[in-house]
Amino acid sequence: MKKRYVAISLTLGSLALAGGAQADTWDVTQKVTVGANTTVTQGDGNTSATQAMNAIDVETLNGTSQAVEMGTFTLTLTQTGASTATSNQAANYVQADTISKAFSQDVNSAAAASAIALTQSAVGTANIQALNMADGGTVGSTGIFSQEVTPTGAAGDITLTQTTTMGADSVQAANYINGTTITSAIQTVDNDNTGNGDIALVQPIGTGSITQAVNYATAETITSLAQNIKTVDLVLGQAGGTSNVQVGNYAQATTVVDTLLSQKTDASGMIDMDQITAGSGNLQAVNAADVKSVTGAVTQAATTGATNINLNQNNQTNSQQFVNYLTSTGTVASVTQDYLNSGKTATLVQDMATASQQALNAIEMTGGADVLTKGTQTVTLATLSLSQGETADNTGSSQAANLLLSGNDIAEASQTVTADIDVTQELGTGNLQAVNLAAGIDITTSLTQTINGTSDTFEQGGTGAATNTQAGNYLDVGATGTVKSVVQDYSATASVLMDQDDITSGVQGLNVIDASASGVTVTSADQNVTVPSLTMHQGRDVGTTTSVQAGNAVITDAVATGGAVNQDVSVTTLAMTQANGNKSIQAANYVGSMPN
Repeated sequence: MKKRYVAISLTLGSLALAGGAQADTWDVTQKVTVGANTTVTQGDGNTSATQAMNAIDVETLNGTSQAVEMGTFTLTLTQTGASTATSNQAANYVQADTISKAFSQDVNSAAAASAIALTQSAVGTANIQALNMADGGTVGSTGIFSQEVTPTGAAGDITLTQTTTMGADSVQAANYINGTTITSAIQTVDNDNTGNGDIALVQPIGTGSITQAVNYATAETITSLAQNIKTVDLVLGQAGGTSNVQVGNYAQATTVVDTLLSQKTDASGMIDMDQITAGSGNLQAVNAADVKSVTGAVTQAATTGATNINLNQNNQTNSQQFVNYLTSTGTVASVTQDYLNSGKTATLVQDMATASQQALNAIEMTGGADVLTKGTQTVTLATLSLSQGETADNTGSSQAANLLLSGNDIAEASQTVTADIDVTQELGTGNLQAVNLAAGIDITTSLTQTINGTSDTFEQGGTGAATNTQAGNYLDVGATGTVKSVVQDYSATASVLMDQDDITSGVQGLNVIDASASGVTVTSADQNVTVPSLTMHQGRDVGTTTSVQAGNAVITDAVATGGAVNQDVSVTTLAMTQANGNKSIQAANYVGSMPN
């Protein structure tokens, strides 16, 4: 007779949950082994309910494990209902005041065709759906708490879908932790089995204030947390919606990261990201950290292998699309962001965007008293392609490979890009496009921006384009700001072409510092261009008005305090052509105000 593992284990899980929180300590081992394709459905009429294959609700959990073993079969979780609210659905579920010694939650398979699908469509608010879910106080106080999703079959795809009926403040994830303190935890989703196994996240139009992630963790304090994704293709699709979040690895520390937060995504195939269709206030990222302060370190890394990475941001307002992203309102001691695919292409397309941002690496410091003590951003590629406003107007939006925004102080930061570079900025007004882009008030120690190009092209201008800036390295200094030291280095092994045409009050440069705000002081600035061949065309077809094109440029104004700058352009061949210019300036090196 076939053993009915599912029925037995579900009964045990239900008993553990039904007892409520216990006033003692438990060591628990739970396992469900399925013998057929399995669907778990949480339907209508649930309020503050919990459904799980394995479930624990105790005061102190002392060990050891929960496991769902799928074998060769599929697993589907569906959370639905017109009135279901504040409810939980999971394969493995733990509720505990303290998870002390080592404990693991695991959903795994051992053969082909073992796909996993989660669908969340409950209309009520604040529902949570995950494969592995932990909710409590202290997580991993004396041992490592681990969550793993490891479908190892040749077709072990993982799909997370949120529908248009979703209620606000709901969360869907593969791994989920909500605690007061995360002392020691690891979240892993690995379905890359010899080139098979993809992860897809689908978030539709019409939704609002919902969150979707592969790995999700939130706590007041994070001492040590590692989030890891290993897959073939990672596909993120965010269509419309308002104030939604869609992320691969997501971590939030409302007080502090005091030792280490590590987020790593490795796609042996490609990463494809679409943020489209009339959205507002949305965030889409591969790795994202929202932390109040960091006394330890945050590291974020993403790699792609066999193919490319594509970011498409279209018809968005006040939205953000990044690969690696950190935001903080306090002091960040150290953050390191890396994107690596030395043999392939990164393509970023931003169209019809208003007050939106798109980048591979992004650090955003806000709050007015924020301080970035040390930040490092690195991008290594075969080819970097940036396209802004090619098919529709952008307004007040930013696009970069490395993006660093600070509302206050940057102590020490470096931005480096190594790639063959192709940058195009056409339609719209008030936009910023740069390979390395930094903005802050005070640079108290140093900022270094470096580009190692090959055969690079910069094209700026289009019908109605105005007040746009396009640069290789770009620094914007806020009012009353002081820059102690900034170094901008641009080099290329072959040639650089700059083409500026059909634009009003535009700025195009390989190295650009905007020091035009009131009271800005630049103590020391070095701008260096080293290329075999530099070709500059300004206004050769339509013409330019009150625009600047330069290899090195410092834009200043009478209200600025001024300072010191060293500009050096070293080329074997320099070709400069200016035509149809109306009060425009073309120069290899330029220091001065915008023409008017």
